[in-house]
Amino acid sequence: PLGGGLAARLVGPVCRGDRREEEDALVCSACAARGPRQNGVPVFLAEPAAIMPDDHQSNPLGPEFSALLAQNDVLTLHLGAGATTTRYANCVEFEHKIFRHTDVVGDAHRLPFREATFDRVFAFNVFEHLREPHRAAAEILRVLRPGGALFLHTAFLQALHEAPHHYYNATESGVRAWFAEFEIEQCEVSGNFGPGVMLGFLSATLLETLRQS
Repeated sequence: PLGGGLAARLVGPVCRGDRREEEDALVCSACAARGPRQNGVPVFLAEPAAIMPDDHQSNPLGPEFSALLAQNDVLTLHLGAGATTTRYANCVEFEHKIFRHTDVVGDAHRLPFREATFDRVFAFNVFEHLREPHRAAAEILRVLRPGGALFLHTAFLQALHEAPHHYYNATESGVRAWFAEFEIEQCEVSGNFGPGVMLGFLSATLLETLRQS
């Protein structure tokens, strides 16, 4: 069975009804929809979730955000967590696939969590892969507690990746438009997304193409 803390935070992603545990699924008390569990993970998708190998590697969080997760006094929702190296007791990892530490699988446009559940949300390298960023932003605002914080990285000058599901490269104006309902404290281009890095990447790609031709 799911841990009591997580189970109490889950609701139907459409009707927002409570979920009760059965042997192999979570059943909605409002609409009777069944959410199966795969590898013990509740899945809120129409199709079974892909299960990723345990040796899959994702980009590391970095020391700043790892230190935040090590704090035990706040609850974090990590959207698009991927294959994290460490499981934190105060972090719910939300994904579209099942990785080694995934807690819940679903759609970022319809988060299966109660309102005002989380103290903060991490969403790193996720929003460029969402068809409706405004809708996902509204869902994050819904599940954040008053005064909660969102930490976001998204593509600016990046080459196409994870095709065909790379939909957006956002300017600062674009990010501010997505999150217009938030109080934005800081919005800037980080060094790893800046023009110099992208020009270096494109130059290396051009040289490799010439080498192979």
